[in-house]
Amino acid sequence: MSRVSLACGVAVLALVSVAASSAQVDAARPAAPAVAFDPKGSDAVAIDLVKQLWDSMGGKAAWDAVAVLSFDAVVESDGKPVRRTSWVWDRATDRFRMEMKTKRGSLVALIDRKENRGVVLENGEKVAESDHEAVLGAAKGFLEFDLNGLILPWRLMDAGVHLKSLDAVEVAGRKQPRVEVTFDAGLEMPPGNKYVLTLDPIGHRLAALAITVAGAPPDAEPMNFAWIDWADVGELQFCVDKEGLNVPNRLVAENVATPAQVPEGTFEGL
Repeated sequence: MSRVSLACGVAVLALVSVAASSAQVDAARPAAPAVAFDPKGSDAVAIDLVKQLWDSMGGKAAWDAVAVLSFDAVVESDGKPVRRTSWVWDRATDRFRMEMKTKRGSLVALIDRKENRGVVLENGEKVAESDHEAVLGAAKGFLEFDLNGLILPWRLMDAGVHLKSLDAVEVAGRKQPRVEVTFDAGLEMPPGNKYVLTLDPIGHRLAALAITVAGAPPDAEPMNFAWIDWADVGELQFCVDKEGLNVPNRLVAENVATPAQVPEGTFEGL
């Protein structure tokens, strides 16, 4: 892959301003996080709100039963698509397959997150050794952004997560509860980012998400996204359309599926 093509990919990451490259995440990873969610680091009201959110999406037991998740992530800016990336995630092995089209043809990344290794293919051939780490790092950045954009609600009681209930906000005459979420360094989330969830008080689903990126000035306005469209996938519901309220981006998930097993050949070559 040429440096120009790589730069285009990294520019998309900068455009949405949320994903961190795997190199950044690894650099901030001092030690393995705790093995389970510690409720002592959160308040009881926030924990209860997250459980209500889970129930509205089909229940944590149904999510835990998912063996494979596949979806297409589409990033739009000013109404125009700037990236479409297809993913297959084998949850048991924590392996991912990414496919996307570039100006040079097809790009495939096979990522083993447990073993911290990967293979990148351009038009069926391995990319040059000199470009491998940079391109793989960009693919991992897409992974962090796309995956967490789809499954963030299910990660809200992972190890190293801290939940804090905030004052409710009034929208259209109804008070909507809010939860602040932070993640310890060492997780697959950009360290230092802060998320504020606004929940629908009737259906208990996530209505909006505000993201404050690590290192932003204290008076910087968070990036705000409305979670506007939900789709049934088996017993679960996923938000498949997130519209930027103060940023020109829209995040769409298409073809979301939870097959019983990984399609044959998905990770061939890894």
